[in-house]
Amino acid sequence: MTQLSERSPAAVVAAAFLLATLPACGEKGTLEQAGEEVDEGVATLQRGEESAATRMDDAVDEARAAAKGAAQDIREGAKDVAQDVREGAKDVAQDVRAGAGRAAAEVREETREAERSK
Repeated sequence: MTQLSERSPAAVVAAAFLLATLPACGEKGTLEQAGEEVDEGVATLQRGEESAATRMDDAVDEARAAAKGAAQDIREGAKDVAQDVREGAKDVAQDVRAGAGRAAAEVREETREAERSK
């Protein structure tokens, strides 16, 4: 029981953090589901249906699972963004090369015309 009472403030802080950082989109994410679990746990405690120790342990477990899921989502999103940036950079480089080639051709043509008009 001592272990739980030492973890409880941390669990409450973690739950508050999760609730504060929930995404504002139409689809429920992992963190939002964990936040709902915490809300549900608080309501259950208020009704006196389940022990505080059990509910807090469940809330901590949910918060950990949500954090792991969110971290995985962030890693996958970062990989996707990095790939998009690489592809975009390749496209830009190709456009720059093509533009430089056209500009060089124009300069050559103007030089020829200038030499002819002498």
